[in-house]
Amino acid sequence: MVEAIRVATKIRMLFSFQDRSALKTLFSDAVKSSG
Repeated sequence: MVEAIRVATKIRMLFSFQDRSALKTLFSDAVKSSG
């Protein structure tokens, strides 16, 4: 579990703020279309 959290944190740090907001938009769009 701890390893997964560490990896996720590293991946997050690799993304810029723009990429993160774009991913959030994609994620919310996916949730809307699925639900």
